[in-house]
Amino acid sequence: MADDLSNLTVGERFLRDTRVFRELIDHPSGRQDTPEAQKRLWDLYQEFALVGQIIDRLHLFSDNEGIDEVTTSYLPFLNCPYYGARVASQLMVNLATGTDAGVAQKPAALATAKRLYVRFLIECSNYHLLNQDQQRRIDSFKSSYDPSAAELAGPANPMARRQQKIDNYKQARQLEAKLNILDDYYKPGDESFGNLDESVVRQVFLDQIQYHILNAFSNLESVAMELEVLGNIPDHADVSSKQQLQQQQQQPSAPEDPTGYTPRVESISHHATPGDLLSRQGKILRPFTITSDRNQLKSKVFGTGQVLPSMTVEEYLDWELKNGKMAAEDPNGMKQEVDSDEYDSDEEREQRAWDDWKDANPKGAGNIKGNIG
Repeated sequence: MADDLSNLTVGERFLRDTRVFRELIDHPSGRQDTPEAQKRLWDLYQEFALVGQIIDRLHLFSDNEGIDEVTTSYLPFLNCPYYGARVASQLMVNLATGTDAGVAQKPAALATAKRLYVRFLIECSNYHLLNQDQQRRIDSFKSSYDPSAAELAGPANPMARRQQKIDNYKQARQLEAKLNILDDYYKPGDESFGNLDESVVRQVFLDQIQYHILNAFSNLESVAMELEVLGNIPDHADVSSKQQLQQQQQQPSAPEDPTGYTPRVESISHHATPGDLLSRQGKILRPFTITSDRNQLKSKVFGTGQVLPSMTVEEYLDWELKNGKMAAEDPNGMKQEVDSDEYDSDEEREQRAWDDWKDANPKGAGNIKGNIG
């Protein structure tokens, strides 16, 4: 930074850096990949890194306290890692020196931004500022400060993920409306909230942290995906060698020497074609053998088919019996007779019971000769 900052307190310095952040990141006026813009961004990144070191030395925050115990004037300092991550994600220079601008520096800058985003979220988690879904995503990271894009993607169900993004967008818009009061606070020369009550000011700072938490999760997912894309880009040396090989292949070939001499360095391919073995005139270019090819062709002609059975008939029958697809025979060789009574109707059963009663009680069996004259 060009200005003399030695006489400023850490709060005044952080407020000044935040104003520059809003100018360069939130409301940029031009391209950010120009050398001048990269220089200003790198200076701002160094400022946030210095303020972060001062915050750590002063021990402004502790894991043993709740958010209610933090002084209202200290709450904005929780956003320092978030600001540093936003700036680092826009850098294309060496973070240590600010030189060597280029795409090759982008992965290191994104890795730093990723680490700062996670640090900000973990500090907010220590103060229980995350909701249940956000806390669950933080706890699911296998590597605390290096989550993968899959871990940051949210729910596996596409519909649930879409609904989550909609809810986060609505919440972010509501918080933006509440944070309009900060526009006057960050104007130069106006460093207070006027006559607002301290509880109102404290709630504004807490809403700002909640807004940054939503942006941190979204930006963290984008950074992780960009890192994966950059990791799949081939090395510059490999690209150069391929381009050089293509140029050599496109060059017109020199007339063949009658003696067969060539200045080119030839490589032996493991999958030689007939064109590699014989020239157009029928001249043998290098020794070769056809024994392996002959045996391979012979095995195809006199061998088995393409697909061999995986089991015998007996094994297949055993498998069918084991899985209940075939009924095993009765070892006694006798079939169980089905009780026909199970299939009789109620009327038939009643008639059969009446016949049984008449057989057991014949006519006149109960006569004790009382009616005999």
